[in-house]
Amino acid sequence: MRFSKQIEFVRRLVHAKARPKLVHALEKLGPLQSSRILKQLEESDRQLFFELLIPHALLDKILMELPENSLTEILLSLSESQLTTLLYGMPTDMAWSFLQHLPLEEQNTILERLPQDQRDKIAMVSQFPKDSCGEIMHPEVMSVRISVSVEIAIQTVRKSDPHLKVFYLYVVDDEGHLLGTVPLRSLIREDPANLVSQVMIPNPIAVEALQPRRKAAQLVAQNKLLAVPVVDETHHLLGVITVDDVIDIVQEEATEEMYHLAGLSKDDGIFAPWLKTVRKRLAWMSINLFTAFLAAWVVGLFQESISKVVALAIFMPVVAGMGGNGGTQALTVMTRALALGEVSGREVWRAMGKEIFVGGSVGLFTGFVTGLIAWMWKGNFYLGLVLWLAMMLNMMIAGFAGSIIPMTLRAFRLDPALGSGVIVTTFTDVCGFMSFLGLATLFLKYLV
Repeated sequence: MRFSKQIEFVRRLVHAKARPKLVHALEKLGPLQSSRILKQLEESDRQLFFELLIPHALLDKILMELPENSLTEILLSLSESQLTTLLYGMPTDMAWSFLQHLPLEEQNTILERLPQDQRDKIAMVSQFPKDSCGEIMHPEVMSVRISVSVEIAIQTVRKSDPHLKVFYLYVVDDEGHLLGTVPLRSLIREDPANLVSQVMIPNPIAVEALQPRRKAAQLVAQNKLLAVPVVDETHHLLGVITVDDVIDIVQEEATEEMYHLAGLSKDDGIFAPWLKTVRKRLAWMSINLFTAFLAAWVVGLFQESISKVVALAIFMPVVAGMGGNGGTQALTVMTRALALGEVSGREVWRAMGKEIFVGGSVGLFTGFVTGLIAWMWKGNFYLGLVLWLAMMLNMMIAGFAGSIIPMTLRAFRLDPALGSGVIVTTFTDVCGFMSFLGLATLFLKYLV
């Protein structure tokens, strides 16, 4: 079904107030497609949409798929009563995420309407910095005392909230310190008479609440975990971050890295206000303009050589373009490795050496092919030789730039991807023109 027909179908169900059919249709469409349809509805239709779906759990998933600016607009359009109903019983991390889109005064009003237990959990999560593990954790965590038996532990799991995602049972002492963990699959196989202290895995992997959320994603990925517990500085169990949260983290981090490579911010979405987008892009484009003139200045240094051998102008974009692509590849690999914690210490320098060697090897082959084409096309062996040497040199420089730039940004405690694409492209353009035209000037008497 075409998108326009899907919108019309949902609109008809909303007008008919056919709630069961609407829920069934949206479930088939999925949260992402449903969120796109929601954005296209008129204000009056949207209000009916919310009246029918609040407080259905499907609505939470649909809202989570909306872009930041659209989510803010929609939440601000809801009444206090609708917002209270929407947030009532919602997972703590999601409720806090939604509340942050509202003005502070309205946040406090909504919070006063929620149950005390939910307010306390939201208050605990809200005290942690943005993008920290504590901010995204679920305070609702399945834990038992170390002194209980396996049978009691199983009963505790059975009596828990059926909507609570439980992958591990966490074992704590009387003060709430995390001591161990028991995978649920292992728990049901144990002798019910045993104590959980006998079957638990001691000293489990955990993250501190103040650590960046990227740390939780790294631990889950590296150790193949389904969830990771969150503790405070004294190792009290505070909550848990599940693999679902990690997938969201990875998606957001990947989007942010991709945007940063191009000198953009993550909120520079396709439907962001045009004036806001212009302001955000203008800074990096101004820097890019300056770097373009820098490359032009380098070319100007060899103006006399170009005027004598016009063929040099034909092959300049080839050298610069290949270097830019090679540098972007090295940059992408190194940025990802730094983000996932795959390299550290001396491994960073080994990785950089590898990228330089790979760049040189690729340049050796592509430079030879390009030089051969230039020789056959222009009938000058030395032109082909200059191209070969220049491309090999520039590809090695590209490997170096693509590796060293994110490492340097990390050393200054900046995001390794922040504008790296712009910087690397400038570096390879300048060095590509310098190497190609510099070598051509040295061999000028053989090229004329």
